[in-house]
Amino acid sequence: MAKAKTSDKGKIKGAHPTAPGGMSEAQLRKELTTQHNYLDAEVDEGAMSWTELIDAVIEGRKAREREDKAGPPLLVRDPDTNDYAFNGHAGTGPSSAHRWLSCTKSLGASRRFLDTLTPNQQAEVAKSSTAARQGTTAHSAGEAELSAILGHTTVAERDATLLELAVIPEDGESYDDEMAEHVSLYVDLISEFIEERGAENVLLEQKLEAAVWLTGDHEGNYYLVRGSADAVINPTKAHKNLVIVDYKHGEADVDVEENDQVRTYALGALGDLTDDDGNLTVDLERITYYIVQPRNGGVKMWEESLDALLDWRDETLAPALTAALYDDESATAEFVPSDKSCQWCPARGACPALSLQRMEAATELFDVITETEFEEGPGAFPETGLMEDAALGRLLEQVNGLMSIQEDLKAEVQRRLHRGAEIPGFKMVSYTPPRKWKEGAKEDLRERFPELFAEKIITPKQALALLQASKEEAVEDVTGYIETPDPRPVAAPEMDRRKKWTGEAPESMFTELEAD
Repeated sequence: MAKAKTSDKGKIKGAHPTAPGGMSEAQLRKELTTQHNYLDAEVDEGAMSWTELIDAVIEGRKAREREDKAGPPLLVRDPDTNDYAFNGHAGTGPSSAHRWLSCTKSLGASRRFLDTLTPNQQAEVAKSSTAARQGTTAHSAGEAELSAILGHTTVAERDATLLELAVIPEDGESYDDEMAEHVSLYVDLISEFIEERGAENVLLEQKLEAAVWLTGDHEGNYYLVRGSADAVINPTKAHKNLVIVDYKHGEADVDVEENDQVRTYALGALGDLTDDDGNLTVDLERITYYIVQPRNGGVKMWEESLDALLDWRDETLAPALTAALYDDESATAEFVPSDKSCQWCPARGACPALSLQRMEAATELFDVITETEFEEGPGAFPETGLMEDAALGRLLEQVNGLMSIQEDLKAEVQRRLHRGAEIPGFKMVSYTPPRKWKEGAKEDLRERFPELFAEKIITPKQALALLQASKEEAVEDVTGYIETPDPRPVAAPEMDRRKKWTGEAPESMFTELEAD
């Protein structure tokens, strides 16, 4: 980054003497938009007085300092939108668009649910999963690599970031060779666009907002859907397509075709390519979407015309968002449970539609058992007298669904009892957690009673990550001590994206079964 020109006295030219650090008006506006979540329109020249700019920057810095000391908030309500930013993600953000687009009652239900939680319960709900922590690490590594390629950071800064990510945290979600190989697929793709269109047209971790005009009784109002895209590649004279790239580190299959999340990112990117009158400032013909998923499918691409994207916004996104925002008064808002929309919905444990769906599944389950067991018909039993294959598969499928919602229901009953609710058939009882060592006890006990400590080696994955991070020359030596088991077959639902097993099961599997 180029250094600002300074006067003989060391102050930035054009700066006011009372500004923080002697900053100029332009620098004040830039800090507000890049660090303190102000919109460009809010700080444009003439929108704020000099004093207001200074006060806003000072207050912004104080707020960030308070946040740093307290840690990130779990739940923050935006008073302007009445929306939640939950664990860093807005309720109506692009990442959850598939939920509120398909299940328009889910947004209001989630908000009402989150309103009922105590601070401790909020912390439990907001706790990141292992998969989420892995994804965060992978995204940070990719950003570090690409920032150095773009010249935003130095190679030394990149290496320092990667080394920090490789240090093994308590939860074990570190950056290792395997993750580096996955991330390289994303880095290589973006690097191709950098070479093709120039670094100035490649934007990383781009904050976007899409203005969606509401429909029905709320027509004339609009809502800003805010999110952050992994990468946005702007069109050029030679390449008349806007490119949106989203990196997915997880194994669950994500389809790029008609993907609600990346489409919403595209709408936000269009806003940066239009003037105040809403006219495009570039020659744009189509939108190209990439989802990079190294652990399931690699690089996936889909393309649509600009007109198709705008039609989707007006005909699908706008009505669904309107219904979701005003679900209590909307005749079109409804609960539509599904595996995809319910998976990360905070309100799933108290959702009447999901519970009803599972109860209907349970009824079907017992119908299957009854029909198979008691109705002597063609194909009811094979010659063995045991349940036929089709019935067995249906049975396991429904039981898995019931077990899933059981945990959600138990968690919701626990939360309500804690708040003082009366739940027929259940009560709060005393539970004493297992005893644990006091802080600092291990160090003292290791000296006085070494026999209390059992030797435990870290996992091969953790060992390789540790040695790689410390740049030891022992990685190859340690690899010689690692045994990689043979692949083995395991039952999984048909929707599982892993390839179907075609080989023979290793003999060790049957040895283990006999031992059990």
